[in-house]
Amino acid sequence: MTDDSLRIADDFPRPSLQDWNTTVEKSGAGYLLERMDRELPGGASLELLYEGDAKKNAAAFGATAGWRVCPEFSDPRMEICAQQIRADLEHGAQSIWLHLGVDRGTRVLTPGDVETVLEHVALDNIEVHLAPESEALPLVGAFLAVAEQRGHDPSELRGGLGIDPLGCFARTGTLPAGVSAALSDLGDLSEFVQAHAPGLRTALVDTEPYHDAGASPELELACAFATALAYLRTMESRGCDVADAASSITFAFSVSGHVFEQAAKLRAARSLWWKIQRAAQIEQPAPMFMYARTSRRSLTTRGAWNNILRGTGEALSAVIGTANRIAIAPFDAAVGPSDDFARRLAHNAQRILQTEGQLHRVADPGAGSWALETLTTNTARSGWEHFRRIERLGGMVRALTEGHIARDIERAVQRERTLIATRKLGIVGVSEFPQLDEEPIVREPVDLREVEGELGNPFGTSTHDDRLEALSALLTRYADPDESGIRRVEAQVAAARHSVDLVNLAAARRGGCPSAHILPMRQAPRAASWEALRAASDQFRQNHDALPQAFLVDLSTVEPSAKGLSSSTPGRNQRELEWAQRLLGSAGFYATLATDPRDLTASDEETNFGPGLVLLSGALELNDERLVDVCARLRAQGVRAIGSIGKPAEDEARLRRCGVTFFLHAGLPVLNVLETVQQRVKVRR
Repeated sequence: MTDDSLRIADDFPRPSLQDWNTTVEKSGAGYLLERMDRELPGGASLELLYEGDAKKNAAAFGATAGWRVCPEFSDPRMEICAQQIRADLEHGAQSIWLHLGVDRGTRVLTPGDVETVLEHVALDNIEVHLAPESEALPLVGAFLAVAEQRGHDPSELRGGLGIDPLGCFARTGTLPAGVSAALSDLGDLSEFVQAHAPGLRTALVDTEPYHDAGASPELELACAFATALAYLRTMESRGCDVADAASSITFAFSVSGHVFEQAAKLRAARSLWWKIQRAAQIEQPAPMFMYARTSRRSLTTRGAWNNILRGTGEALSAVIGTANRIAIAPFDAAVGPSDDFARRLAHNAQRILQTEGQLHRVADPGAGSWALETLTTNTARSGWEHFRRIERLGGMVRALTEGHIARDIERAVQRERTLIATRKLGIVGVSEFPQLDEEPIVREPVDLREVEGELGNPFGTSTHDDRLEALSALLTRYADPDESGIRRVEAQVAAARHSVDLVNLAAARRGGCPSAHILPMRQAPRAASWEALRAASDQFRQNHDALPQAFLVDLSTVEPSAKGLSSSTPGRNQRELEWAQRLLGSAGFYATLATDPRDLTASDEETNFGPGLVLLSGALELNDERLVDVCARLRAQGVRAIGSIGKPAEDEARLRRCGVTFFLHAGLPVLNVLETVQQRVKVRR
């Protein structure tokens, strides 16, 4: 029997999408078709059913099976960073991503400091991807000088130099030597790399500044390709072949949120990069080299152990999205400097996806999924329209300097804030299922003053006169406008070889170039507003030795009497009360069910803080006279805020007249309500 002899599916008619919809309608559950469609955090929609005839996106444009573990390193202490690199390499990491700079990431000042960071890295065997700050050329010169001292020719090196002036401009809001000079450095290095170091990618297009500020997936893609096009034009203007220039760009994306949405973003990125290269008349487009990191804006400080699950899910998105290199942020990264255990867990999560999930054996794990293919196509179309708009505005530089990108991101952030405030976009451990008695994760902050005191490791045996001579030669290269980019880079390497520090190298490069400034992209951590509620609660506990207390009263179980509130029959609103209890816990209130009247009459002396908040269930069912009496008795006992569970609709005005001060129900921006409640009961000043 051959494989073709058994085709059971051919014996049945293929139902259309309309056939499925008709069947559901006949079952009486037709209303579910629309209710089960959902809007994703980025604004796209995920439908219940898809059909195979939907136009597909050719997802894997040059994607290859498997990916490499490429952890990030940014601890300010160079010795600690070197130890972390050694540990990750021993655990099987095949490449590293280094954030280095004088005042960002791992602090380095001299080529000797760079050598200290790379102490355990075999430069001819391990991929090194640099992510320097705005004045990147001096750091690249120091890196090349370290490789040279170890006996490695630039042609032996693999990785990326990370030149991303526009990304640095967006993140920090400044380019010390201006936009033109920063792009000129990119051109200089592209000439040098093409001639001497073909294994290094020159440019980096990193969307992290836009992602961390809250950009939608489509806007991230637009920013990425508008930036890439600016870099292509710069390198082409220096005589680089446009095809070689395209292959020398590394794309870095942050991945967060919904698995399908983020996987579609990465898959759409591959197709759009292919499309841009074809528009540039490149006959054989280069496959996108894609680095994906899990999102730092999705990390939480509350319920931080849940970050392990977030990181694993986001890494899965990166795998389905066909990333070439992947990094998972340690679960404690939002708290402070990560410890070895957190870094090991982050590394092992990728190993599980590879060795147990076997996902590294497939070039495009999402291919053939009608839902994912459709979502990829829609994301690509929307991203392309955003990209064309940026180009119509005059390109990425102008879009940044005139504030267009910031305004687009702010609109996306406002939409997301609404989802977060209403808990339609829940945050496990923070806005959903909070744990008030959790043991906090503590990481001691790094004292940067001590770090600065350790900078300045020597490099080589050059004298002070040697350094002055090398610096003078560098100044001469930049004073000549006709000097080639290769010779300028060689002068940078020569100065680094003589241990000229990065500050002086940058100053020599800067010369009389005017700086450029914009408002930097503001980071927008998803959990920030909810965690601010918990921070206020913690401050209250520190002042009063207890969390702020709230009582939940089921009015179907208590009745007013001459002596106060008395117990009645068992309650009918148990699920509603449990929902409210978890919600109040998200704001740091220790909420208890008041089934005994004495719970509501505890004096301030007994509790030290009094029942400042009471939430009523069943208030809508009470007549005005009874509800007024209940609210009056509660206020007489010192209650400052009286809430009602459930949507009041047309009864809101009536309930407020009776004494109810706020409402909680599904679909309401409960975050804003709880902020007001904290102020009313003196938890937040």
